[in-house]
Amino acid sequence: MAKQIPVLFTLGSASPRRADLLASLELTFDVEAVAIDEESFVDPGEQNLGVIVERIARAKFAAFPEGSEHRLLLTADTLVACDGAVLGKPGAPGQVVSMLEYMSGRPLTIATAVCVGDRGAMPAIELVTTTVELQILTAAAIESYAATGVGMDKAGGLALQAEATPFIRSVRGCWSNVVGLPLCAVGRLLRPALEHTDLMTGARRAALGEGVCSIELCGRHDG
Repeated sequence: MAKQIPVLFTLGSASPRRADLLASLELTFDVEAVAIDEESFVDPGEQNLGVIVERIARAKFAAFPEGSEHRLLLTADTLVACDGAVLGKPGAPGQVVSMLEYMSGRPLTIATAVCVGDRGAMPAIELVTTTVELQILTAAAIESYAATGVGMDKAGGLALQAEATPFIRSVRGCWSNVVGLPLCAVGRLLRPALEHTDLMTGARRAALGEGVCSIELCGRHDG
């Protein structure tokens, strides 16, 4: 009988992109999601994107009940802003078109807040921001992309790790943050949480690294 691999923590998100990124670190985790009204935590007068994503990430963390077998929990929230306007998830394909027309040729700020801690406790939190500049997009490119439907569940309607990759002119900062979970921050937060437990093997310590993304995930990219 194969030896069961212990679960290190719970990913508090239903996002398959975040799960794929964590799996790339060869960490073992389970997935649990709770629904909150994210819009209720967005103050229209708040212009600081970091404040908003931290507020939502903390609210997600607080929404998880105690008593789970796996106490260590990771939650995150990602938002996109363009010229100070926060862009949420589009509600219809027409909104994807409107968002892309607005963002065309402009720099975007992508911010993710990551919370890690035991359920019921105050989590450690880190904010990561990345600047992405888009190409000037043609109407045909926008319509073709919107028709795929891939942007409907993504902040700003952008699948920048997939169909929208050709839209990118440049990236400054953490690429995995663009996808939805900055692995540099994850490593910095998870490592101390696991360091003094019998779950922290040498291989896991190496997987978490020193809290710095590899060159493939952090740095500068010019499309």
